[in-house]
Amino acid sequence: MLACVVVAGWCGRAAGAWRNMLLAAVCLLVVNPLAALGSGFWLSFGAVACLLWFALWQASSRHWWQRPATHMYMSLAMLPLCGWWFGGFSQAGALANFLLVPLLGFYVVPLALLAACLATVGLAGAEPLWLWAARPLEWLLPAGVALDSQQGQWLYRPVSAGLAEASLALLGVALVAVPGSWRMKCVLPALLLPLLLTPRTANSD
Repeated sequence: MLACVVVAGWCGRAAGAWRNMLLAAVCLLVVNPLAALGSGFWLSFGAVACLLWFALWQASSRHWWQRPATHMYMSLAMLPLCGWWFGGFSQAGALANFLLVPLLGFYVVPLALLAACLATVGLAGAEPLWLWAARPLEWLLPAGVALDSQQGQWLYRPVSAGLAEASLALLGVALVAVPGSWRMKCVLPALLLPLLLTPRTANSD
């Protein structure tokens, strides 16, 4: 997706975010048509589509709570997608992303990219940068494994998400972003209930 945006800018092509996303999807499917069969394709492009949809309706908002609201909206938007693909969702995902996305985005990924650039051109300094980038992960990953082994039953909620439940949940997620009265906002989350109240059974496997 980033490559499509950069190339469009280099070519002086005025393309909107939606067109760039669709162009990236087409390019990926041309290179690897089987990507459409994997969950990664739909989760990645679905998440970007939800983010663009939310930004479309909230573009004029400049309040302090816009960023936390975007984070909560994306956590809500991933529920039907994860329920459909994986038969469940993480109940700690919103909190984990709220803490880890800034850490990865502002510390781990920039250091890793800088180390990769230095290594590519043969300059010294790549190894210590990789070590610094990996330092938080050396603590976080074992802690996550330990938490999952001890409290795994509380971290993951299995659901039986059929087409009807997932579609209703996606409709509710889409309408939540649209400005409206508080009464409508209170009713829309009810569209998520069929997804949340259908626990996964042994026969679903």
